[in-house]
Amino acid sequence: MAQDIFSSRSATEAIDQLLGQKSVSPGQTGALGDDPLSAIFEVAQERGIKPEHLLGLAKLETRAGEKTVRGDGEDTRNLFNIKDFSGNGGIRARDKLEGSNDAYRRYGSYRESAEDLVSLLERK
Repeated sequence: MAQDIFSSRSATEAIDQLLGQKSVSPGQTGALGDDPLSAIFEVAQERGIKPEHLLGLAKLETRAGEKTVRGDGEDTRNLFNIKDFSGNGGIRARDKLEGSNDAYRRYGSYRESAEDLVSLLERK
């Protein structure tokens, strides 16, 4: 059934349909003027991967940057809810699904978040 969804629409539209969200495109900026979608598309192109893969994960984790972990009133720009196990701080937040209180990584830009995810995946 998933094959039918992807054959008749772009992957982004299919992900939007599955998640019940409106389609978004690169160039739309978030609340801080940073552009999460352009960051995803640029990193994917530079690293030779399909942007739909990163976009799908970002939409599942943070609604493509709309619901990132916030700490001290600031956006962490963590598009993928990547946890921080380094012990260097991070932003503590309660995981509503798991009920745990964990540290999440904070990034200077959405691009850094996308690059970090790809680097993590390449190491695994």
